Amino acid sequence: MEAAGIEPPMDFPENSTNPAPGGAENGALAPEKPAIDPALASIIDTWPKLPEPLRAGILAMVRSAGG
Repeated sequence: MEAAGIEPPMDFPENSTNPAPGGAENGALAPEKPAIDPALASIIDTWPKLPEPLRAGILAMVRSAGG
């Protein structure tokens, strides 16, 4: 006898596939993401282009502020 896990047994056709990922089936909308502050968006957009020492300095300032 095999150990039972959390997967349903494959004896039934309706258990042979996983449901498609998605939101609620009752028509509820997914929560909207809050708007990002434009200044923060600018930092996020520029981050990959910043030299490592500048990134480290920004992170140090944020961490020293309790972030």
